Amino acid sequence: MALTLGTILLIVRPLNPALIAISFTILLIVSLLSNLVFKSIYKAFMEIKESVENLAGGRKAYFFSGSLDKEIIDLSKDLNKTAQEITNYQQALEQEKTSLEIKVKARTKELQELTQSLDQKVKARTKQLQDRVDELERFHKLTIGRELKMVELKKKIQELEKKQKKNRKQF
Repeated sequence: MALTLGTILLIVRPLNPALIAISFTILLIVSLLSNLVFKSIYKAFMEIKESVENLAGGRKAYFFSGSLDKEIIDLSKDLNKTAQEITNYQQALEQEKTSLEIKVKARTKELQELTQSLDQKVKARTKQLQDRVDELERFHKLTIGRELKMVELKKKIQELEKKQKKNRKQF
């Protein structure tokens, strides 16, 4: 600021105190106005930054600046719309997650019941098969025993036939 004032004074040769006072006043007013504009814009962007951080943290965000600058108000409106859409998507995802968890639990229960049913069927079928195997083993023992008896009887018949042939020859 002082540099600008010094430059103006060097350009204007007659060092008139009224001119210096006017120049200084104008410079001071310009400086104050630029400072106010900068603070207003800075405040608006800080509000936007804070809202974006809230949104990123999963908290509700609302963008509004007290500024009268049309661009900043338009930006705030657009950011509000985007924040609302993100919030809506998050809610939809939570609902879908809850729905999927319920479906998974239901399907898990269904599969457990099916598994129990199949286990019972397997046990029943295994018992039936074991009963059949036991029956076949008894039949097998009886059949083998009968066959052995038949072989023994055939041998006895052959021996008796040999004896009878001998006895016939002797008479």
